[in-house]
This record gives sequence, structure tokens and C-alpha cells, in this order.
Amino acid sequence: MKPISDLRPPQNAPLVSIIIPTHNRGDWLRDAIDSALAQTWPAVEVIVVDDGSTDGTAGLLDTYQDRVRVAHQANQGVSTARNHGLRLAQGQYVTFLDDDDLLLPEKIEKQMTWLQKNQGYRWVHSRYLMVDSDKRPLIRVGLLPEGEVLARLVCQNFVWMGAPLMEKALVDQAGGFNPRYSIAADFDLWLRIAAQTPHLGCVQEPLGAYRLHGSSMVTNIHQLEREIMTILDAFFAQNDLPSSVMSARPAAYAEWLLWLAMRYAASDSQADAARCIHSAIQAKPSLISEPQVFLERAAKEAVDARVKDARAYLGRLIASLPAPWNGEPQQEFLYGRLGLLQSLQALREQDFVEADCLLQQASQHFASRQALRVAFASEMVHACMTSPWNPFDMLDSFYSAAARPAFQAFLPRRSQVENAILIACAFEQYHNQHYAKAFRQALQGVAIRPAWLFNRGVVSMLYHSALKGK
Repeated sequence: MKPISDLRPPQNAPLVSIIIPTHNRGDWLRDAIDSALAQTWPAVEVIVVDDGSTDGTAGLLDTYQDRVRVAHQANQGVSTARNHGLRLAQGQYVTFLDDDDLLLPEKIEKQMTWLQKNQGYRWVHSRYLMVDSDKRPLIRVGLLPEGEVLARLVCQNFVWMGAPLMEKALVDQAGGFNPRYSIAADFDLWLRIAAQTPHLGCVQEPLGAYRLHGSSMVTNIHQLEREIMTILDAFFAQNDLPSSVMSARPAAYAEWLLWLAMRYAASDSQADAARCIHSAIQAKPSLISEPQVFLERAAKEAVDARVKDARAYLGRLIASLPAPWNGEPQQEFLYGRLGLLQSLQALREQDFVEADCLLQQASQHFASRQALRVAFASEMVHACMTSPWNPFDMLDSFYSAAARPAFQAFLPRRSQVENAILIACAFEQYHNQHYAKAFRQALQGVAIRPAWLFNRGVVSMLYHSALKGK
């Protein structure tokens, strides 16, 4: 089977409509439009709906003349603007792009090719990059769910707004975007589409970029909470949900409430963070005995580019935790992981003095040097696999930067980290349908570390990649 990137679009390519709603984002809009116009798929129309902008948006749009279809409306909100664009769309397929985000040139081509190879699917999403305000890559989002996703989607909106390419009829049948929602309207629509057609495809490589900047952070967390809870209530009030989806109800409320707690802690609202954590445990009482997954997420959230003060965020979050989650071991875990993550960031930026200082601080929160090495190895693998660059190049840069006496006592063995990255890359190749490459990389990893043969996931991937790679 040929890789997606080796396939060329047919001569009679179906038309794809790219819909961009905008409101007073003249500083970002040109980048979004240009990325849509740069698509390699030969049949694309770009529709921009100006939702009552009062800046220079109208003049900017005039410069595109007949290359872009433009519609103007009084300010009615992003959901109404998206629906306006949907009504104008002439494409058989549609995708939506926010006015501050970007598409990579082969986005539409690779997704259309994927759909043509997988005839039972009506929509497909993709991984994406997070970039800063100047379009510099920050991280690459990891592998995303695909297949029957409804039970997972209701627990977490893992579908970036610019990612899905869908049959227009599918969006029309679902009723488009609900104007009632402004922040969580995409989550609401994805749930309604997934309820109609439960199989969602995914091109497991970055095909777009979500731009992080001052106004990309949700500031009205209370409104976001109201919208999410209303969407969940309406979703689970349906009588025809599959039992597998209905059984996800406790987890869905708990996951969203914990996510909201982190948003509140990041926005200096400790009382609301505590309230959400308490409500999450009420929704799913078993959480009280299993805090580790949440603590790991909370630590990584601390180094998100949108969190202004990582230690202050963790302090507010720790103060919000219930008694069983707020012991000394949990606090040591959070601050230890924060130090490791920040040290890796400093290493990547070649700020060796800061990296050394942060690593020394982190070491104070671990029971032993070996425990620190194990945690350091885990975070280094994660950092390499979410790097926008080749993970092995990233690993080279880490070990080159850390080749200093101050780091030698804490560094994990390079061969250990390299082998874990090799297996992770094999999984990526497998999900991208590069089965022969997946098999070779996995086999190489197993040859170096035979203990992988006791890992069910690795064995399953080896077996299926061997079968499909023939």
C-alpha cells in the first residue's frame, strides 16, 4: 500500500469548501486565508464570513478579489458565521478554519486521499501543531483517537476545530453549529456528527497549526463551564445512545470537571477549581483512590505556553485538592515533575544555567536519584515525541546540551530513552499505515530490549504490521 503522501489527487477531484469566520482579527486573518489558498488539492473554494468586524478586515478581504468568496454579516457570533459559510458552500466536502490558525499545504489532499481509500468513512481529522504568535512551532500533538470514538469524544474534545474534513451533507444532517454556544460549539457539533456516523478517521500526522497567543486562551471559564455542562446534559438525555456510550457518563462529567478545574487554577480562581474537583469526585467516586492520571496531566498543564506562572498555578491547584490527593507525596510529585519539564524546556533553548538550577530544584522532590532518572527518562521521551522536529534529532540536542558535569548525575541512560522513542515511532508509523516501517522499527526495538515482548500493545502492533505490510 502506498503512503498517503505518494498518492496524487484524481483529475475529477471533488470540490472542498474551506470556511473561515472572522471578527476583528485582521492581524491574523491573512495567514489563515493564505494557508487555505496554498492547498495542493486542485478543487478548493475559500469562503470568509466577516462577522461585523470594525477593524481593517474589509479592506484586507478586498485585496483577494476573486480568489476568495466573501460574505459580510452583522455581528452575531462565530457559530452563526460558520453556518452562514456552510449555506454558501458549494463543495461536496467542508472544513472549518479559525481566523488565527493555519492549514499545512497538503492538508486537504491527504485527508481526501484517506477518505477515498476508506470508503466507509464520512469524516476524518488529523493531528496538528501548536505554534506561537509568530508561527514558530512549539509542540506536535500526539496520536489521536480514531475509529468508533463517541464514548471517548464525550469525555474529551480531542478534535481541533481546523482538523475535520467532512461531507457537507453530514454537517447539514447534524444541523450545523448551535448559535446558543460560542466557546464549545465545535464540541457540540462533533458529538452530534459522531452520533450519526460513529467512525471517525484520522491522518496521524500534523496537517494544521493552532496558534497560541494572548487572546487564544479562554478567559470566560464560567461561560465555558455552563456550555460544557449543558451540552453533556442534553447529550446524555437522549434515549437511543448505545450502552457503551451511556456507561461513559460518569467519566465524561468527571473528565470535563477536572479539565475545568485546571482552567480555573490557571486563571487564578482557586475556589472554582476546588468546586470542580469536588464535583468530579461526586460524579465518579472511584476517582478518590486514583489521582495519579490527573496529577500527571496537571503537571504538564503547568508548562503550557498559556499558563503565565507555573508555580503559582500548581500552588492554587494543590490548595484545591481534596485531602486524599493533597498529601506530601502528591505535592512532591507535582513540583518534581514541574522542575523536570521546565529543565527540559531550558535545555531545548540552550539556557544551561537555568536548566541546571531547575534540575537541582526538581531533585529535591524525589526520594532517590534513581527515581529522578526514571521520571527524567519518561519526560524526555514525551518531549521528543511531541517535538515539532524529528524525535531522534531532539534527543541528540538534549544529550548534547546536557553533556555537562552538572547533569551527569541525573541523566537517564541514552540507550533506554532511545529505545522507548524507537517503539513510539513504530506506533506512529503503524497508525499512518506505513506497516513495513512500523514492523522494522518495532523489531529493532525488541531486539535491543526483549522485555517489550511482554507488552501486549507492542506484540499486537508487531503482529498486525507484519500481516498488513505484506
